[in-house]
Amino acid sequence: MMSFSPPYPRAARWCFLIPSLWTAGVIVMWQVNTSQPFAVRVLVGIAIWGIIGVGLPEGYRWIRDREAREARSGVKGASKVAATEPAKAMKRVISPDQRRRMLGVLRKAPTGDIQIACVANDREASEFAAQIRGVLAEAGWNPSATYTFIVAGIYPVGVQFRVHAVDSAPARARFLKQAFDVGGISSGWKEFPSIPEGKFEILVGGIPEPL
Repeated sequence: MMSFSPPYPRAARWCFLIPSLWTAGVIVMWQVNTSQPFAVRVLVGIAIWGIIGVGLPEGYRWIRDREAREARSGVKGASKVAATEPAKAMKRVISPDQRRRMLGVLRKAPTGDIQIACVANDREASEFAAQIRGVLAEAGWNPSATYTFIVAGIYPVGVQFRVHAVDSAPARARFLKQAFDVGGISSGWKEFPSIPEGKFEILVGGIPEPL
């Protein structure tokens, strides 16, 4: 089935027309050069020309219907994008007050290396991850350079503390989670068996949908 994403109705019409013309030319050449009886040539010609005569107009009609549906969905899609544009324009910012409150907790916690990740191709998430790195560095932590990854499943949102298991989460991870809570930055736990025991990382996903 031909794709209309993006829509190319003119190319689709040619995709129906060219095979039809080629088939017509082949059947004409066959009728001229074959040694089959006249009745066979007539019956085969009627069958093939009938398929072309029905298939080509039906193909063009299908293209016109798809064009009309794509046009209607395009109008709806444009309206939806316009409606959600303000939400996309929002950015998460760690305010000076949030920073102060987070530092008040972090400076009492054991420091160390910390890995920060964010989803790929999300500029806002990358910028928010950079703000988090700045707070952690100021508190004496050693945050790694933020790495990105391509999402293959459900798109993550918000800030996640990724650990092997929540019950055995490292004390440093719990202190960090407390600092985020005190600072008013919403975050949650996410278990990943592939993360070794005693290790954890912070993932910055997209902006959560407003309630």
